[in-house]
Amino acid sequence: FDIRSVIFMESTAARLLDKLQKWGCCIKNGVTSYEKRVQLDVLVDQQEFRLEYQRMKNLYKHWAKDWPERTDPQKFVFEETGIAAYLVALWKSKKFESATSDYEKKISFVDLGCGNGFLTHVLTMEGFEGKGIDKQQRKIWDLYGEETRSRLVIEDIDPETCCYPGVDWVIGNHSDELTPWLPSIARRCGPTTRYFVIPCCFWDFQGKFNRRVPQESRYTTYLKFVEKC
Repeated sequence: FDIRSVIFMESTAARLLDKLQKWGCCIKNGVTSYEKRVQLDVLVDQQEFRLEYQRMKNLYKHWAKDWPERTDPQKFVFEETGIAAYLVALWKSKKFESATSDYEKKISFVDLGCGNGFLTHVLTMEGFEGKGIDKQQRKIWDLYGEETRSRLVIEDIDPETCCYPGVDWVIGNHSDELTPWLPSIARRCGPTTRYFVIPCCFWDFQGKFNRRVPQESRYTTYLKFVEKC
């Protein structure tokens, strides 16, 4: 063996043994003492999400064959369907219901930087009131039914002034530079407006977000930053 290969294998073996020791120490009398460092899935029941996703996947999977964009249909159709399933499960759970809320009305949303508009389309087909906004139209917009097309808006979004009064949810799905603005946009829309954001690239108000916190992932650091915006 080349000496570099031997050094690499020894290093890999040492890391593997270290992991096995840590995992082994977590088990005593067949019972694990492992505790999750981060509590996930605290808003939506996993089973409810899976049921919604399976139902919606079967309902909208044909779009993967009819996709006119250059982007990967498998990625976009099923990823957006998963996001829609999460939102639908969340909204049906009425987690955010208050004594003054009127949940007989449909939950409303605005999807900022909606791109291909597929998330807006699925949420519309699921019976929710909303619209998707982007600065340019995509080819696929013409393939949606009239109900969805009427809710897709070509418009420049000024994050410092835009406002959608009374909307229940502001959505930022891979909204790039708009992401840090989502909390303030939601506050402008009304006291009960909430925001839902899935960051892709990390941006702050001046440009790329480069802040780092020791022993914390960049994603976690960025989410905490957005939460305080």
